Amino acid sequence: MKFSVIFSNLIKISELKPKELSERIGYDVSYISKWSTGKLLPSAKTAETLFQMMADAFTEKIWYFHKEEQLRDMLERRLPLETK
Repeated sequence: MKFSVIFSNLIKISELKPKELSERIGYDVSYISKWSTGKLLPSAKTAETLFQMMADAFTEKIWYFHKEEQLRDMLERRLPLETK
């Protein structure tokens, strides 16, 4: 599965706005857009730290909105994944 597909679906499930995510991880919202569309991938240099910050942000929102089952379904590929 492509990073952009997983990333886009995590944004959708978590209801995390790109602007809020950009503020939480310290990246411009244009990067969020490029990662979502597959035009760019996060750099290997910063991936570990960046992915941990993203995981924290997504987890917080998924828990807050009680979307754990939707996340589980996505990970088990029971939900149709948006492909861009």
